[in-house]
Amino acid sequence: YNVSHHLSHREGSKAPQAEENEELSEAVMAILIGCLENLMEEKDVVSLTRRYMCLGQLLKAKRFGKNAIGLVRDLGLFDGVCEHREYYSDLDSLAKEVANLLDM
Repeated sequence: YNVSHHLSHREGSKAPQAEENEELSEAVMAILIGCLENLMEEKDVVSLTRRYMCLGQLLKAKRFGKNAIGLVRDLGLFDGVCEHREYYSDLDSLAKEVANLLDM
């Protein structure tokens, strides 16, 4: 979570002219895909919470959030991920927020 927070909020060298459609760095893509991989198989509530928090940070980032959302949609990485939230009521709001960011 801390790394995703840093990547989504850090001031780049072009901070005053920061673009909203900045390309995704390798670090951002690695965290994004890592959080989505095997999300349905994860059973630990703390790990799931952290994954959803990371996803939310990256998808809402002003600099590259739109590109992150596009990548997740294009690759179909979020298909059916919210199904497990029925088993973990604590995660319901986080799962819904991530799904809403992706318009699912």
